[in-house]
Amino acid sequence: MKNLLTVLLMFFSFAAHAQIDTTIGTKAPKKVSKNYKLLAHYICDSLDTDYQKANGIYNWVTHNIAYDVKSIYHSKLRTDKPNVVLKRGKTICGGYSDLVTAMCKEVGIRAQTIIGYYKDWKFDEGDKFFIPNHAWNAVLIDNKWEYIDATAGAGYTSLAPTWFQRLKGKINKKKLYTAKKPTFVQEYDPETFLPNVEDFRIERLSADPLWQLSDTSMPLKVFETGEGSIIAFNEMQSEPQQFSVALSEVNKLDWDEQVMESANRTYDFNTRYTTMLARKKYVDAIYKISDAIAQPNKAKGRAILNTAKKELDETKEIQLDQKKTIAKEATFLKQKNKAKTKSFKEYKQQLDKDNKAKNSLFSTRTKQAKTAIAQVQKKKVALKKKKLPNSVKSITNIKTGSQQKDETDLALKKLEDSVQSRNVQLAMQEATYKKSMETIAYLAEANKNFINEAADYYNETDSLLYTETTARYEMHDDRDREVITPQAKIKELRFGLLNATLDDFVTSYDSLNKEYKATIKLLAAQEQLYKTNFKTLEQYKRQNDDNKELLGFYNQHILEAQEVRENHLAALNDYSESMKAHLDLFAQLKKAHDRELKFTELMSLAENKRNELEAKKIKKDEEWLKAANKKTKQMLTQTKKEASRLFQLRHSSKKKKWQKELKKLEARAKAEE
Repeated sequence: MKNLLTVLLMFFSFAAHAQIDTTIGTKAPKKVSKNYKLLAHYICDSLDTDYQKANGIYNWVTHNIAYDVKSIYHSKLRTDKPNVVLKRGKTICGGYSDLVTAMCKEVGIRAQTIIGYYKDWKFDEGDKFFIPNHAWNAVLIDNKWEYIDATAGAGYTSLAPTWFQRLKGKINKKKLYTAKKPTFVQEYDPETFLPNVEDFRIERLSADPLWQLSDTSMPLKVFETGEGSIIAFNEMQSEPQQFSVALSEVNKLDWDEQVMESANRTYDFNTRYTTMLARKKYVDAIYKISDAIAQPNKAKGRAILNTAKKELDETKEIQLDQKKTIAKEATFLKQKNKAKTKSFKEYKQQLDKDNKAKNSLFSTRTKQAKTAIAQVQKKKVALKKKKLPNSVKSITNIKTGSQQKDETDLALKKLEDSVQSRNVQLAMQEATYKKSMETIAYLAEANKNFINEAADYYNETDSLLYTETTARYEMHDDRDREVITPQAKIKELRFGLLNATLDDFVTSYDSLNKEYKATIKLLAAQEQLYKTNFKTLEQYKRQNDDNKELLGFYNQHILEAQEVRENHLAALNDYSESMKAHLDLFAQLKKAHDRELKFTELMSLAENKRNELEAKKIKKDEEWLKAANKKTKQMLTQTKKEASRLFQLRHSSKKKKWQKELKKLEARAKAEE
């Protein structure tokens, strides 16, 4: 009954670094392109080595078979056989892999379809895998098992808007950043033909640890943890092992035998993958159904059949448990998706708040600088209108009255004391002025240094913001290293180093502004003191001409007053130029913060789209998994019914009808092959 077992298994089964030559095998005539056997021979019969043959098969499949994005998007389950894939011209990963396996075997290359875990764009480090989500191949070349991923080699899915969508966007005056639905872009990639097996498992890991092609199986937890853990494991705990008798023996087995052989190992590797147990129970039930039908004793056959049905019911129970797990996992992923968006919004709010605060700060300083420039201009005009002390004029030209007062006169003594007192003030003010000029020079230099330091931080932050924004437009999020790494540096730079430097700059600027105002006020006071002293000395001269020492201050003050006037005008000019320079600087600083606000705006658009797409992807994955679960349960129910029908037919008195049914099953099995 070996043939009967094969027939039944066919009937009841369900779908489950080298230098590449990029030119061979890319084209074939239409007459051979719809049959994988003819196609395989057309590509490979003129080639000498298994490597060249596998190369040619990979090239043809990746150049001519498109990824069926529509089926995935609509959660449509497809279990396309190789010839169906060729006729449709598109498929999903399982179809790619089964086609490569079939074509390789046809030309004598040992090949294996491998199902496993793949980190797609929405995977976050630490996420858990429940069931395999990808398929690829292992092929035996030069006595070494190598990987081939024709799905990845064929191209990628894209959310870039089409030319028509962009045109509509222009008409509607709405800029489009992404399309509503993903599309497939056929872009040949030679990198996934015989890649380094250790590099390969950074993103893909076989569900059956035996097919990791390593002397030490990497635990699923290590794979889920992240790239760093995987690389460390590869370096310290495992070496590639690309040939073993065990692999060859498993590859020789039929599908049902492989399920039975690998089920426990695959389940132990990932106890969340309960479907593997269901498959084993299913195959075991089919064996029993085969035995029941083959059993000549109807009573004994019935007992075996009842046991098989019981196992099918147990398999359905496993599927029911899996359905609950699927719902639970979908809920978790939805919550995590919301949490990622919440995390981004908090980050954006922090950045935006800081940028707006900086813009407000610099706007205030801009207004102050403009006011200061206007005031300085008025003071310069007024100062230029004032006459300078005449250097030609001398106190000797002032006539003394005929009735001179004695130097001891109380009124004269008072005038003398006032002049001496102002001289002391002028000397003190001169010392203060010199110190103020030193302070202004120091603060101006400090300001320059702070801005130069800030410029470096701005440039680095700009670069990091660009990196993060780009990563977000590639659908990375707050759980991905592509975002986590630049974001952490941005926070350190922006909220630490840059803000501290800007605080120092603003403090220094405010001090500089204050020092300029104080200096200008001081120089104005000096001018007033000289003016008052001139009047006092002139008044003294009219009453007494004998105190030559006191009166000698007059001409001395003329020279000093002229120097103070020059210093006053120079200070006003310097202050004005400093404020004008700061106006330009504040404008540049505001532009820098406006640019950061633009970055966060773009990030927000990307994050909103990512959130929307991930929510849809989670929903679609849930629908797909539930559909697969439902399909399996329906198949189990149908299997029970069909088993009962065949058993009754086998043990009925209508032998000819049974023989006819048997031939029909054999023909169907042959067609499936």
